[in-house]
Amino acid sequence: MILLALIKFIGYEAEYLRENEADYIKKLTAIWCVKEALYKLFGTSMLSFKKHCLIIPVSDNETETVAWIDYENKKFRYQIKFLEFEGFTCAYAIT
Repeated sequence: MILLALIKFIGYEAEYLRENEADYIKKLTAIWCVKEALYKLFGTSMLSFKKHCLIIPVSDNETETVAWIDYENKKFRYQIKFLEFEGFTCAYAIT
């Protein structure tokens, strides 16, 4: 059930995820965390995780990436950092 909820909120990112990879859930979780961070940072209730938040793929063992919010014909770029600890994932955006 949680997996279906996560997939519901990815768009562009589905193009580079592979369900049969061992770290598929880990990557989905990281994408979810980034989109949550962007949503909270942007502070607009009409922001769609799927339509407006775009995340560049993260390679294995990387702790950062780049993401964009594409909203109302404006693009906002953010540096993203990750932390993993005790089975949890944390992502934060730097403007």
